[in-house]
Amino acid sequence: MTLFELNNKVQDFDIETELDKIIKDNEHVFVDANTEMLYSGIDSEGNSLGEYSPKTIDYKLKPGDHDHKIDNITLKDLGDFYSGKSIIKENRDWTIISKDWKQEKLETDFGKAINGIDKERTAEITDDILTPNITKALQNAIS
Repeated sequence: MTLFELNNKVQDFDIETELDKIIKDNEHVFVDANTEMLYSGIDSEGNSLGEYSPKTIDYKLKPGDHDHKIDNITLKDLGDFYSGKSIIKENRDWTIISKDWKQEKLETDFGKAINGIDKERTAEITDDILTPNITKALQNAIS
């Protein structure tokens, strides 16, 4: 392959489309990172989701089909909000939202930062998934 041919292949490589495919193929990783973060009581900006009221703690301590964690707000009760999560692209940005009816209310109450992942998790995913996969896609495109 000549340098001219290699240059054309590199120019034809659509990094945004490839990244979109990689992100969609690894959607579960992003959703799991968001869910773990929320369950630990923080949003994507590192802000605390707060603490439960005494009334909510009493409810969560009763037997039943709900989350019993009481040391921080988790945004999980029956799990519908968590299980309805997916990643969507809005303009050129990706966000994690739930198809559960509570999405809009929780976003209003806790802010849009519940829809993302923090910088630390983003860096880990970039290093472990995005960079190796985009490198492989580029290598395949130019070979």
